Amino acid sequence: MAKKLISIDDSAAAGSRLPSAVRTELAAVPAISEKITAPTGGSTGQVLAKAASGYTWATPAAGTGVATIDRGEAVMSRIRLKTGDNKIGIIGDSTGNSPTEWADLHATYLAAKDTDRRCEILHWNETTQAMDAATVVQPGIAGASAGVVFHDTFTRTATEIVGSTPDVGPAWIGDSSNSSGDWSLDGTAALRTADATNGYVVANGGVDANSRVTFDFTVGAATGGGDNQSRYAFRYLNTQTLLWVFISITNSGSATAFLRKTIANVTTTITQQTFTIDTASSAAPVSLVCEVVGDSVTVTVNGTVITATLTADDLAALAGSTKAAFGYGRAGNRMLEFKMETTNQVTARLLRVYNASQSGSTLAYQQSRLATMLPESLDLVYINSCHNYSSDTIATYIPKVEEFVTALRTVQPTASIVISSQNLRRSPADNIAAHVSRMSALKSYAVKRGYGYLPVAEAWASSAADPASLMLADGIHPSTGANSGSVLWAGVANAYMDAR
Repeated sequence: MAKKLISIDDSAAAGSRLPSAVRTELAAVPAISEKITAPTGGSTGQVLAKAASGYTWATPAAGTGVATIDRGEAVMSRIRLKTGDNKIGIIGDSTGNSPTEWADLHATYLAAKDTDRRCEILHWNETTQAMDAATVVQPGIAGASAGVVFHDTFTRTATEIVGSTPDVGPAWIGDSSNSSGDWSLDGTAALRTADATNGYVVANGGVDANSRVTFDFTVGAATGGGDNQSRYAFRYLNTQTLLWVFISITNSGSATAFLRKTIANVTTTITQQTFTIDTASSAAPVSLVCEVVGDSVTVTVNGTVITATLTADDLAALAGSTKAAFGYGRAGNRMLEFKMETTNQVTARLLRVYNASQSGSTLAYQQSRLATMLPESLDLVYINSCHNYSSDTIATYIPKVEEFVTALRTVQPTASIVISSQNLRRSPADNIAAHVSRMSALKSYAVKRGYGYLPVAEAWASSAADPASLMLADGIHPSTGANSGSVLWAGVANAYMDAR
């Protein structure tokens, strides 16, 4: 074939600079014409696909492509920042349908990261073909507006304060039997009795939030009998964990306030300050206001201000402390008014988990019941399958997973998806090799589609534990309890979410 130079007419208009014959020949080459011509037609979301002759516009199948970027990050952000609700679905088989198995263990782990968040788990009931009533694994706290949550002016009479009802809030409680008989009510105040066994009387405001607690009381500053020492807890979890003020008034009338913390039964004085008191009075008034905002503590006692900053460990230990309390002191001390206020609005938070795991099921079982099993919009869905596919190969199994995801997307179009592999099988179970072969394709499948992945099979294969200890005798189901296969599996899920 003879070679010829092709002339180019620089002065010609664009598209006409090559000779006409050359332009005709180029246009006749499909691979060139279709690539250099801006495609027309189609609609938003469609892509060009190869057809039997040339190319055509096509809509990608649901569940293909990178379906989601978020792989649990939004859920973990809300948990860490203690805001919003989280709703999770778990699709699976008998490896996760029991409260002692990985799914519920994982949900409980997530809940414990925000103890004020209510956590409830619903389990699928094969008999009723519906979700059972929610099991509450963590009650959390109710929502509340900023304002008074507990208030008592003690305008009633009783021989015992414990069990009596204040102006606002639930009945007073005692920290132990020692608190019984410590305080009576005379119609104007709570009066410290001569009872020798000391304890706290406790008010439950029901809200763990920025707060202000006010104690207005009188003490016998000028009477004999030794120092008058009383205690006022403004963040109280229990007798072993609390934030409190210890007030000591000596026989000579010298008054000191000690800001203290007791964490796991170890008491530390954070700081202390003397304050002014009427040393001539046998009923010297004391106004004590204790406020916590984040990690900042401000205590004001008769106008003297004491400040401190709590550590992250302190805050973690005191999490969930919805109570305040007072106690001890000398007979004749009088509590005139007690008030607990929240200084910021508290919104109730929820973690709801739909455990749609069913013994013996393949994904086809859940696929036919998706609207019932996952009845509301979810943030995250775990897909746990593989055991019940007998001798299926990768070529037959992965399309079934894809089919399920396509159906899932019709009822949960925005939920993040996490694919979980499963525990390895061992004798006497059958299809051991087929099971592990199928699981070997799951990570690649998840990554290609932008889903999260739980490497449970990989954790099983690399575990230093005795394989028998991780399994039941059937060689299929993970064991439960301490150091079990279910704990190992939950640990994989926990680590995955911690990394989000």
